[in-house]
Amino acid sequence: VAETITMRVNYFLPGVFTGNADGGSVNGSLWTIPYEVSMYCVMIGLFYLSGFNKKIITSASLLIIFSPVFMSNPPMGSTISAEIYPLQSCFFTGVLFAIYKDKLKVNLMLPFIFALLYMSIKNEIMMYISFYISFASFVVVISGFSFIKKIKIKKDISYGVYLWGFPVQQSISYMFNDISTLSHIMLSIAVTIPIAYFSFVFIESPAINLSKKIIKHKSESQAHP
Repeated sequence: VAETITMRVNYFLPGVFTGNADGGSVNGSLWTIPYEVSMYCVMIGLFYLSGFNKKIITSASLLIIFSPVFMSNPPMGSTISAEIYPLQSCFFTGVLFAIYKDKLKVNLMLPFIFALLYMSIKNEIMMYISFYISFASFVVVISGFSFIKKIKIKKDISYGVYLWGFPVQQSISYMFNDISTLSHIMLSIAVTIPIAYFSFVFIESPAINLSKKIIKHKSESQAHP
């Protein structure tokens, strides 16, 4: 636990899931967390150092987005994976989406341009970046459609599915070694969704409400010193 808190994620627990195909990882999905936290720290630093200047933030974000193209693969024996390089591109693309959300026109032009870029270039990292920007922007576009807006999700279990999905899959693999891929997928979904639901109701939702109360209390304190 202490190592995870300090961003040195340990994916294995003694005696847990031993014999599984991947070596017994408890939750491999956590591998991105140290990099996610690092990106949030970079973003906060960028915002404060720029004085919240949009032009500076935009220029710096674009530089970060395309910087992996000029990076070489990590040296042999390094604990850093080449897979982390494009993560910063996806993260800061999201930053730009958030900054210009009121100015972005919801149409298929952006995903089309990056899809075309993906199909026409040979640089592997740039292909990776183009694919995910195209996909992410396409999701943003379709989320603006009227029939999508009509869908009201009261209990957002998406984070719970992300968090609990991997250990559930590992548990099923451990208990049923000869299970087929399709059966494994279906059983994992059936088990993960209820767990994710209870996780949202009893952990995530109370935490969100608590954060809102804290923010509201601070705002009221600043308004009435």
